[in-house]
Amino acid sequence: MQYRKELDGLRAVATLPILLFNADIAGFAGGFAGIDMLFVLSGYLVTLLILEQQAQGSFSLAAFYERRLRHLLPALFLIMLVCLPMAWLWLLPHELAAFGRSLISIPLLSANIQFWLETDYFSETAGMMPLLHTWSLAAGAQFYLLLPILLPLLMRQPPATRHLMLLALTLASLGWSEWLWRQDLSGNYYLAGSRLWEPLAGVLAAHWQYHTRQRPSRYLRQGLALLGLALILASISLLDPTLPFPGRYALPPVLGTVLVLLFAGPDNLTGRLLALTPLTGLGLTAYSAYLWHQPVFAFVRIISLDNPGEWLMLLLVFIVLQLSYFSWQLVEKPFRNNTLINRSRFLTLTAAFALLFLVLGLACILNDGFPERFIHAAPD
Repeated sequence: MQYRKELDGLRAVATLPILLFNADIAGFAGGFAGIDMLFVLSGYLVTLLILEQQAQGSFSLAAFYERRLRHLLPALFLIMLVCLPMAWLWLLPHELAAFGRSLISIPLLSANIQFWLETDYFSETAGMMPLLHTWSLAAGAQFYLLLPILLPLLMRQPPATRHLMLLALTLASLGWSEWLWRQDLSGNYYLAGSRLWEPLAGVLAAHWQYHTRQRPSRYLRQGLALLGLALILASISLLDPTLPFPGRYALPPVLGTVLVLLFAGPDNLTGRLLALTPLTGLGLTAYSAYLWHQPVFAFVRIISLDNPGEWLMLLLVFIVLQLSYFSWQLVEKPFRNNTLINRSRFLTLTAAFALLFLVLGLACILNDGFPERFIHAAPD
């Protein structure tokens, strides 16, 4: 698949507002929409990869899942390990028990279900949950389990029929989200059924782009790409947590992302802007930045006597970006290299760490968060 620098820039434009929103920085009230953009981008890239490999006769379901695991788990397991001693030192017993439930739900790809049952994403207490952000990884993983099975089934149909079937699935998921937020706001936010239409929008974009032989004129592409970028930036600044999400209010960032994916390129202004080195550099480390930000913010909030001010939170954003560079270089890149760490070794390490977290999580739950950590002997 041909590398497009502007897509790394788009990943940065999606991720940085998430960090700034969760840091409570003014002007980024809709920064949470970056998650929706990342879902679209992921659906687009994964679909192009599958379509190209199927055309070459090289697609393998086992290789696909291994690739996803190599992308997701090493940096995630690093963050979970780093969180362990801080959780032991600073979380109250009921908080440590909840942390233990996260240690179990993450390897089982069900963190979104756990947090749906336990907390509102936009509540004040949510900002002090170190692993809250893993809900989106679980929702994405549930999509990855479906897509490589769904696409080969659709490939048996003519392209026009596939377009219509994908569109029907996308609209059905959007319709479900519109219905569900009226019944269960939290469930609508966390559960994969309400989010499915977002990566499917990326799937549709990739499928259309892969099969179409006609391209709009250069000027039309430039206009559509600029419109997409405008929709994204407007969403980041104008949306807010009081709106039911991700129903119809998620349409602007989703459609904006689709337009950028389809029409931004080196021959137009949007593509050149997104391909600027600062954005592409941040885009390369965006996954690690997303992983680091919630634990860093949460533990600082937990140990602070007062609410951290905006300047401190901006400093933490800067620290997160530095941490993300090192974890990208030292963890993400080596584990994505299957010649450096072969399949057998990778799967063994993955199973060992998953088992470790399951055991530690169960211990936290069964011991009610180890309340004896805070019991001190009375002075003589």
